[in-house]
Amino acid sequence: MLSWGQGGGLMADRNSLKTLAFSIEEYQTRVEKVRLEVRKRSIDGLLIHTFPSICYLTGFQTIGSAKYFCLLVPSQGDLVLLSQDFESYNATVSSWIENIVTYPVGGDPIRSIHKILSDHSLADKKLGIELRSPGLKVSEFLRMKELLPSVQWVDVSDLMGAVTLIKSPSEIDIIRHAAKVSSMGMKAAIEAAAAGVTDNTIAAAAYQTLIGHGSEYMCYDPIVTVGRRSGIPHTTHRRVKVKRGDVVFMEMGACIQRYSAPTMRTVFIGPPQDMPRRMAEACLGSITTVIQNAKPGVRGSEVAVKAKQALTGLPSSIVWHGYYGYSVGIGFPPEWSDGPASISENDPGVLQAGMVFHCSTSLRAVGQYGTTFSETIVITSDGCEVLTEVPRELVIK
Repeated sequence: MLSWGQGGGLMADRNSLKTLAFSIEEYQTRVEKVRLEVRKRSIDGLLIHTFPSICYLTGFQTIGSAKYFCLLVPSQGDLVLLSQDFESYNATVSSWIENIVTYPVGGDPIRSIHKILSDHSLADKKLGIELRSPGLKVSEFLRMKELLPSVQWVDVSDLMGAVTLIKSPSEIDIIRHAAKVSSMGMKAAIEAAAAGVTDNTIAAAAYQTLIGHGSEYMCYDPIVTVGRRSGIPHTTHRRVKVKRGDVVFMEMGACIQRYSAPTMRTVFIGPPQDMPRRMAEACLGSITTVIQNAKPGVRGSEVAVKAKQALTGLPSSIVWHGYYGYSVGIGFPPEWSDGPASISENDPGVLQAGMVFHCSTSLRAVGQYGTTFSETIVITSDGCEVLTEVPRELVIK
């Protein structure tokens, strides 16, 4: 039971703290889309443990998203959110739903799941569950099966990704806002990049600008890696001094209402050598090709095949991450990707208006240098719109 003290004044104060990212009507529309999938799959309800999906349906946000949370979406009736009691106060001010059940810090949330399902006559029904959710431990699911032996569990790990893939106009407006702030941060980082400063100095310039212009805490802090470290995937700033001749590899994405819009750029400190220049030009060419060809009705794999042509002629030793774009939307650390859709040779999915992708190409000569360019784009009715606003060009300083 949530306690906000005694008296109507405190309850009114609680309501004044409500900070919904979207209208209640939009959240209800989202819930109905999920219920439609529930009915299509002939299940009686759905237990959601993936926190971005919980946020998508309820609005609930917290920096403690790694704790155990569960959202029950029955085929009919009200949603039920299970939250640790310490986090539940945040749930009351950031979500639109009223039915919030709590378990104590150090308590047994799976026992609470048993009670919720029993109270809603679902303890012997067919229920969907996300077995590939980072929010559900193997031990927790095994305990569910032990306490609820009559439930028929169905893996629906793909359900929410299918629902969230097409963004609403309101979502796209927020992503557009995030893209503007991301672009400001990247421009600040490019300006700060120079011989004699450290990678931390560049990252700090980006971070100050991103936060200063409205970003919330981000799924990834600004990534800045320089010189030989730029050739090692997923390195970032580590007090390394920039030298003339270095490559500076940067990636960042501001976050507004938990929606990110990433962008990536390369800066050369002094005239580049031939190979890193070729790599950077290949990155540019592939991203430009994606932007020119991404439109509704086209398979992502078809766009990827065309973008691949920009990479021909590079040595086979160059490391590439394997795709030209992936869906982005609601995210919490450590991930801003929100679904399985990608622009890659192995993805047969068809692009649709309202999909949002982080389109990127990164190339690395391992232990020598790395180059990258990217944009966040939205598929429109007749093509795509680039949301990020940093000049797409080689920068030589």
